[in-house]
Amino acid sequence: MKRLIPDMRLFLGRLGGVLSRRDLVPKLVSLLLAVILWAYIGSTKLAEVDYRIPVELKNAPAGLVVSKQNLTSITLHMNGRKEDVANFNIKNVKAVVNLEGAREGMNIRFPITLVKQEIPESIRLNLSRKYVTLDLGKRLVRRVPVEPVLGENIREGMVAGQPVARPEYVTISGEEAGKKRVDSVKTEPLPAGAEAGKFDREVSIDRSDLRGIDIAPQTVRVQYSLYEMENLRRFEVPVGGRNLREGYRFEAARKKVKVYVKTPGRDTVLVAEDCEAHVDFTKLNATLADGQPEVTTHLKVGASIKAGRDGAVVMVVPSLIQVRVVKN
Repeated sequence: MKRLIPDMRLFLGRLGGVLSRRDLVPKLVSLLLAVILWAYIGSTKLAEVDYRIPVELKNAPAGLVVSKQNLTSITLHMNGRKEDVANFNIKNVKAVVNLEGAREGMNIRFPITLVKQEIPESIRLNLSRKYVTLDLGKRLVRRVPVEPVLGENIREGMVAGQPVARPEYVTISGEEAGKKRVDSVKTEPLPAGAEAGKFDREVSIDRSDLRGIDIAPQTVRVQYSLYEMENLRRFEVPVGGRNLREGYRFEAARKKVKVYVKTPGRDTVLVAEDCEAHVDFTKLNATLADGQPEVTTHLKVGASIKAGRDGAVVMVVPSLIQVRVVKN
């Protein structure tokens, strides 16, 4: 460009001399050359621009999950002919990190590769960073049961049939799924309603305690019924245990359950202490026979009325709870 300015001055000086003569043809030719020269100068003007583009992770091993990433986007610096830069399509450029063959670990550096297509020769591209740092952990994949949750607005004198989720199980995955010991998931509260009837609702999985965990599917359909019954009582009853193998203790994820009891009449005297709720460990004892130090599972909740009291258990909600059995 520095050489071009003196040449241009020389050219313009000669052009002025030609124009001062009377021969018109050379004058027109010179004028045409001047126009062509200016057009060439305009076409060679340079432009620079910066873009922010995402860093894409490719070919991650199925058994690993990225738990930490130091940057998710990167600056792309571009320079070239002004016209080419103006017509540039940013979709033709990607910043890619190839994780093929990666292993579990922390603060691992991976090179960032610039993948481009249909780029004019005049354009030059540079990335602001050459590496990305990742933490890679083991991906846990497990199927867990869904616990439908009914709302609290059930009218007195009504009982809710045990809700059933479809599907009954969902798949959880991710590194956090192992850290948080997730053995079941709950739905968002269902609109139980105040009237009797059969209901079929679509409801989302409650993710408030499941951050960092992937869930599939994220919504389920729940079928349940509300029944109107006379002389129905509802009690909050502590959950106990029966037939647990000696040398073990258990912890229930839910300390109390709702026990619905039908009494002979309105005047029947019955209180929560007259009801018992429990989980039975008889079947689980076969697993504990091998001396396992800890087992987490879901067990059905049973309930009964103490001897000498009038009433019959209609339903227990929830009918299935998570328990953790630990060796003393």
